[in-house]
Amino acid sequence: MSTTIKPNASFDQSLQPLRLRAKRLSWTLSSAIACLVALSLLVTAMWLDLTIPLPVSVRTWVLPLTVLTAALVGVLVWRRRRSRRKDAELIRSVDASQRASGQVMAGYDLSRHPQTNKESNWSSGLAALAGGQADQRCLSADPRRVLPSTETTYWWRIVGFAIMGLGLIGMFMPHLAWTQASRILMPSETQLPYSPSRIDVRPGDTEVLFGDDLEISATVTGPPLESLELVIREDAIEGQSPVDDVLPMLEESDGQWRTFLTRIGKPAIYFVRARGTRSTQHRLEVRMTPQFEKVTCRVVPPKYTRRGPYEGPIPKRGIEGLAGTQIEFTVLSNRPLRGGKVNVNWDSDQTEQVRMLTEPTRDENGGTDGQLFDSESSRRVRGSFQLRRSGKFSISIRDVDDIACGSTIDGVITLLHDTAPVVQLLQPRPLSLATPDVALPVVVAAEDDYGVSRLDLYRGLNQSPGLPRTLEMESIESGVRIGTSLPLFQYGLKPGDEITLYARAEDNDPAGAKGSESPVAVVRIISREQLAAIELERRGVEAIVSKQRRMQRMLDALRKELEKANEAASAAKKVEQDGNEDTNDEKKPGDASEEPSDAKPSDAQSWDSHPGDGKASAAEAALQKLAQALSAAQSAAQEAQQTAKQMGENPMPVDLDGELAKRMQAMAEELEKVAEKLGELAEKVKSGQPLTEPEQQELQDLMNQMDDRRQQHDEQMMQPTSDFAKTLPLAADEQRFVQLVRRQRELATRMGSLRGADLNASDVARRADQLRREQQQLQVALGELLEDIESHVAALPDDPELDQLAETAKQFVLDVRNSQADPTMTDAQQGVLDADGEMAAMGAELAAEILESFLNQCNAMGSQACKNCKARFKPSAGCPNPGNSIDQLLAKMGLGKNGSQPGMGAGNAAGGGYSTRRTTSENVGLYGGLPPESAASRRGSSDSNASGAATYSTGVQNGQTGTSTVSIEAAGVRSDASRSVPSQYRNQVSDYFRTIAEELGDPQ
Repeated sequence: MSTTIKPNASFDQSLQPLRLRAKRLSWTLSSAIACLVALSLLVTAMWLDLTIPLPVSVRTWVLPLTVLTAALVGVLVWRRRRSRRKDAELIRSVDASQRASGQVMAGYDLSRHPQTNKESNWSSGLAALAGGQADQRCLSADPRRVLPSTETTYWWRIVGFAIMGLGLIGMFMPHLAWTQASRILMPSETQLPYSPSRIDVRPGDTEVLFGDDLEISATVTGPPLESLELVIREDAIEGQSPVDDVLPMLEESDGQWRTFLTRIGKPAIYFVRARGTRSTQHRLEVRMTPQFEKVTCRVVPPKYTRRGPYEGPIPKRGIEGLAGTQIEFTVLSNRPLRGGKVNVNWDSDQTEQVRMLTEPTRDENGGTDGQLFDSESSRRVRGSFQLRRSGKFSISIRDVDDIACGSTIDGVITLLHDTAPVVQLLQPRPLSLATPDVALPVVVAAEDDYGVSRLDLYRGLNQSPGLPRTLEMESIESGVRIGTSLPLFQYGLKPGDEITLYARAEDNDPAGAKGSESPVAVVRIISREQLAAIELERRGVEAIVSKQRRMQRMLDALRKELEKANEAASAAKKVEQDGNEDTNDEKKPGDASEEPSDAKPSDAQSWDSHPGDGKASAAEAALQKLAQALSAAQSAAQEAQQTAKQMGENPMPVDLDGELAKRMQAMAEELEKVAEKLGELAEKVKSGQPLTEPEQQELQDLMNQMDDRRQQHDEQMMQPTSDFAKTLPLAADEQRFVQLVRRQRELATRMGSLRGADLNASDVARRADQLRREQQQLQVALGELLEDIESHVAALPDDPELDQLAETAKQFVLDVRNSQADPTMTDAQQGVLDADGEMAAMGAELAAEILESFLNQCNAMGSQACKNCKARFKPSAGCPNPGNSIDQLLAKMGLGKNGSQPGMGAGNAAGGGYSTRRTTSENVGLYGGLPPESAASRRGSSDSNASGAATYSTGVQNGQTGTSTVSIEAAGVRSDASRSVPSQYRNQVSDYFRTIAEELGDPQ
C-alpha cells in the first residue's frame, strides 16, 4: 500500500501580498491606458470639429462613444495583465528579485507535486525542505521589488503630460478650449463653432416691467465683426416650436453695439450673434402689468329711434348718437383687475368721470361670495354713462396689484341732431297738364333720419286754400313712399282749371315733432285735343304708331281669351257627351227600378248611391270654367272696345290719325257687338245651360273674325303706319339739312364783318368768339345729321321699293363727308383763334357754298322719302289716306318747309343751336287717356325721361274705376340712397338735397 507524502510548505500566505499588488497594478495600468484613449478620442473629435464643424447629431455621439471605447480598452488591458497575477509568475518574479536562480520556483514545484512511497524517503525529505525554504523566501520578499510599478508609472506619466498639454492650450487659448469642450461635451443647436471674436452682452439676465423698454449693448473683443443682430426667443407655447425675432444692432465705437427693445410684453431668452459666433444666452423676465386685450362698446339709442343697440369694437370714427343714448364700455385685460375709469371731457369744458367695476361673480347657488368663479370675470370691467353732448373720452385700468396700464384708449363722442324730415312730391311734376277725366297719380316720398310719423297731402283748386288729407302709413319708417290718386273725373273740372298740390311730413321726435313741406306742384286741366297736340309735338309720328300698337295688343289679348273660351267649350261638350253615354248604358228596358225621366234625386241620396253624380259634377265644373272663360273674353272685348272708342273720339291734328280714328270708331262698334254676344253666352252658361252646337259654332266664328280683324289691322293700319314712321325721318332729315345750310349762310354773312377787323380788341374778340362757337355747333350738328341719316336708313324695312331711297341717302352722306365742308368749318374757327378775320370769313363763306351745292341732292332724297311715305298707304287695298300728314308732322316737329326750327334764328346766342333743341312740353308732366309712349328712345336719350320729361302715365277714364293706387315703380320713384350715407354726413347730405329741391323744384 502506497502512501502520499504532503509537503510541509504552504504558499497561500506568502504569495497573498504579491497577489494584491499585482491586481492593483493591473487596475492602475488599465485605467491609465483607458484615460489616454479617452483623451485621444476627445482631442481628435475637437480637432475635427475645429477643422470641419461637426453637426449636432455627430457631436452628440462623441462622448458616449469615447466612454464606451475607453472602457473597452481598459477591460482588454486588465484581462491581458491577468496572466501576470498567477502564482507561478509571481514565484518567477521572486526568483528574479532575489537572484535565486530558480531555487524558489523549484521549491514551489516540489511542494505542488507530492511524492508516493515508492520513491525514496530521502527524496521526499529533500522536497519538503526545498518547499519550506521557497515559502520562506516568498514570505520575506518585498512586493514592491518583486512587482515594480515602472510600467504603470510610465503610462500615467503620459496621461499627465497629455492633461498638462490640454491645460496649457486652455490657458493660452481659453476661448478656443472652452468653445470646443462645450461643443463636444455639451452639444446643442445654440453652440456655434469657434470664432476668435467674443461677444459680451449687457445687462445679461434681467427683469423689466410689462410694456417697458430695454437697452441692450454688446462689446466685441478680438477681431472686429461686420454686423451683429439681437435674437429674441420667446417662451414656446406647449405643442409649438419657439419663434425667433431678430433685430439688427447699431455700431457705436470701439466695438460697442447697441439696440433697443420697446414695449416688452413676454418673457424670453436673448443673445447676440454674428456670422460664425454668438454670445451666451440670457434670460429676460417680464413683470406683468395690465394691458388692454379687448375693448368693446354698447351703444343703445333712445327708444323712439326704433334702432337696435350696437355692440362691437369702438368705431374708428368714434361714438355717435342722439342725446340720451346710453354708452357702455367693456374692457378685457390680461391680468385680474381692480377697476378702471372713463374720463369724459364734454365740449362745454365739463368733465365727467365714470367708474368701471369688475363683474359680480356668483357661486353655484347664485349668490356673490367674493370668490372668482370665472377667471375671465376677474379680468373684465364695465362702465356706462349717458351721451349729453359732443366730447372726448379716455379709458384707463388698474390691476389687483394697483399697477396702472401704461396706455389708454381714447376716442371722440359726436352728438347727432334729429333734423327735420325731407318731403318731395314725385308725382305729379311741379308743372303738369292733365285731362279732366283721369285719376291723377300722386306719389309722395318723405325721408327722416329716425322716422316719419305723419304725412299729409294738401290740395287746392284755382288758388283756393289747400285742404289736408292724411295719407295712411303702415308703420313709422325712416323712408316713406306712398302712392295714391286723385279722381279728377269726380270733381267736375273743366279745361283751364288749376290744381295745386304739396305735401307735409312730420318726424317722431318726442321732444316735439319737426315738419317740412314740399314745393308746390301745379296741375293745369286741358282738353283731350290739347293733350293730343302736345303728345304729337313731343313724340311726332311715334305718338300715332303707339296708338296702333296698343290697339294691336288689345286685339291679341282678345284673340287669346276667345281661344281659351273655345277650348273650354270643347271640353264642356266632351264631358256632356261622356255623361250621356254613361247614362244610356245604365238604363236598360224593363228595369223595375228605373225612374221617370222627370224624377229628381232626393237630398238624402248620397254620392255612393248614385255613380252618375260624379259625371254631373264634372259637367258643372266644365260649365263653370267655360263661364269664366267667356267672362274674361267679354272683359277683353270691352277693354278693346273702350280703347278703340277713345282713339276714335280723340284724333290727333294729323290727317292720317283722323283717317285712323274713323276706322277705330268702326272697330269699336264691331267690338261692342262681340262683347254683347260674349255676355249673352256667358249668362246662359252661368245659368247652368250648356252651349248648343250653333252657339259653339258662333263662338268659333267670333274667334275667326278676330283673327281676320287682327290681320286686317296689321296689314292696313299697323304695318303701313310703322313703315311710315321709319321712312318719315329721312324726309325730316331733308328739312334739317336745309335749315342747317340756311344757318351756315347766315353765319357766313355775319362773319364777313370780321374782314379787316382787329380781333384782338376786347369787344370784337367777344363777338368773334361767339361766332366761332356758333360755327362749332353747326359743325357738330352736321356730323349728327349725317349719323342720323345713316341710322334712319338702317331702320328702313326690307322692301325693294325702298332700295332707291336707301341708296340715295347713303350716297348723300358719302358725298357730304368727302367734301370740304367739315375742313372749311374748322378753318373758320381756326381763323378766329388766330385773330385772322379774313381766314374766318373765307372759311365760313366757303362752307356755306359747299353745303348749298348739296341742296338739290338732299331735296331729291327728301322727295323720295315723301314719295315712299305715301306709297306705304294703298287706299285701294283698304289702307287709310295719309293726306297731308307728312307736312303736318314736319310742322309739328319744327321742320316745316317754310318754317324755322326753334332756337335756330340768326340771333341765337352761343350755346343754342340744333343740338340743344328743347320744347317746353318736354319739361311738363302729362296725364291723360292717350296710349303710353313706346319704349323706343329718341336721339340722345336712353329713355323717355332723359330729357327731363315726366314719366307718361295713362289716367283712369271716367266711367271705369274710381280712385286707384298708382304703382310706385310706374311713377318713377327712385331708390332710397340714404341708408348708404354715413350718419355723420347724413345731415349735411339731407340739407344739401333739400336746398337743391327748393331751388329747382324738381324731384327728379
